[in-house]
Amino acid sequence: MCLQVPEGLVDGSGMSINKGKTYICSTSPPAVLSAYFNQFRKDFSVFLKSRSAELQFGGRIGIAMLGRESEDHSDRSTTILWDVLDQSFAILASQEMIDEEKVNEYDVPFYAPSRKEIESEVLRDGSFTIESMENYELKTSTGDPKEDARITSMAIRAIQESMISHHFGEEILDSLFQIYNGLLGEVMVKEEITSSHLLVVLKKSS
Repeated sequence: MCLQVPEGLVDGSGMSINKGKTYICSTSPPAVLSAYFNQFRKDFSVFLKSRSAELQFGGRIGIAMLGRESEDHSDRSTTILWDVLDQSFAILASQEMIDEEKVNEYDVPFYAPSRKEIESEVLRDGSFTIESMENYELKTSTGDPKEDARITSMAIRAIQESMISHHFGEEILDSLFQIYNGLLGEVMVKEEITSSHLLVVLKKSS
């Protein structure tokens, strides 16, 4: 849950500190993790305060979001779809269809929190208590890796299309997601991609 791209993803000269990556990965420096976590804290705090203002004492709210089972920010189930997008951008850059620096400047407004992070932020806010919280794994496999890749590619395109068009121009979209679909298909032949979600029920306590 991030409402906007974090600040702090560039150095003092304005250059990306997470070059070639759209999100957190295993090679991201600690400053990237901190930037995304701090943005999550800020945005989740705004969310909680807004929901608190809407509810009476004892009122409840249910939240379903992408989350991490692991405390590792670069957990593969969280980052794999972004990793494939990074590879797709790199191929377009190698074909000189987009500028490499434009790729370095592109970051996604996304964060998948862990249970501990949710618990900590709810406690810090003080408006709610957690009635229940559970992880569940979403599997979307049809049994056909090519079809799974096509469906997932279409979903990621729907989510990212407006941002990518604004940053790179809409003329790259078809080529980008054709590459993305192909790379994702190669991954899905070897492994099933699942996504971890958190289902949280909060009760207003103050």
